[in-house]
Amino acid sequence: MEYEIKQRFISMNRSNQSLNAIGTVVHETADPGATDENEFNYFDSGRRGASAHAFVDYDSITQTIPWYEQAWHAGPIANRTRIGIELCHYDDEARFQEVWNRGVWLFAWVHVNIIKQTAITTENLMSHAEVTQRWHESTHMDPISYFAQFGKTVDDFRRDVQTMINSMTGDTEVVTVPTTDFPAPPQPEPSPGPSVDSGVLKLQKALNRLQIRDNREGALAEDGIQGRRTTEAIRRFQSICGISVDGIAGPQTFGAINSILAKPLISSGFRGIPVRYVQYRVGVSNDGIFGPDTRNAVITYQSSHGLSADGIVGPRTWASLIA
Repeated sequence: MEYEIKQRFISMNRSNQSLNAIGTVVHETADPGATDENEFNYFDSGRRGASAHAFVDYDSITQTIPWYEQAWHAGPIANRTRIGIELCHYDDEARFQEVWNRGVWLFAWVHVNIIKQTAITTENLMSHAEVTQRWHESTHMDPISYFAQFGKTVDDFRRDVQTMINSMTGDTEVVTVPTTDFPAPPQPEPSPGPSVDSGVLKLQKALNRLQIRDNREGALAEDGIQGRRTTEAIRRFQSICGISVDGIAGPQTFGAINSILAKPLISSGFRGIPVRYVQYRVGVSNDGIFGPDTRNAVITYQSSHGLSADGIVGPRTWASLIA
């Protein structure tokens, strides 16, 4: 069984903060009869102070926030550590069951493909109610009563997600999911305020090395905090590389950085992201194709930097472009 995930990213109610999720939170919309399309329109049409990564309906799934970006779904601690997914609310049992089935599949898919986890626990798949009880940063207690309306519990949901994961991964071993009868002891809460993120710091260093910057403001501060300037630099780099421009440094963005830092030998006829970067640096249209205009611009660059003007981007030219 497999379902389509429709990507329709909202333009409002976005954090633009990176997320390396360690778990998920299951919610319900508490808006009886509202579809995933209705929820997208609501969160994309005004300042709501809230958002979720995806909405699960009885006939479709809509992702509204990238998996690697924080959403505002359950309070600061959960927002910084977990993907939040909302199940649409229906009082009709048949539609509820379809929402349940799609929700089970989506949570399993996210844990396997995004978070890289194959064992579900009460720590890595929490209800909004459990998040509220753990960190007291919200008053919501969903989806307890919604599930109970149809004789279901959050533990049932976790068990079904684990079964789906086993099916996805081909694991025939029975995995027992812990119940919530004996909650785990509270974990220390992170201190408030901005903190240094090693991934953001690494990104800032790479962007400075690649000279991805606004000439009016100079290099990025290498402080490990993704603020406005770092987000703008990410978007600028993504645009240069011809990849999705969302201001989120996910695997695609880091893959582009690594492909450039590999400093491949480039000459006429070559294509790809490193070519687009060289075009950006030598001042020609960056279409990713190393044609005559790019070769002439590289020769001009080489001549002005005391390099052999052969139109080939080799070790010495790369050393000049990237310190």
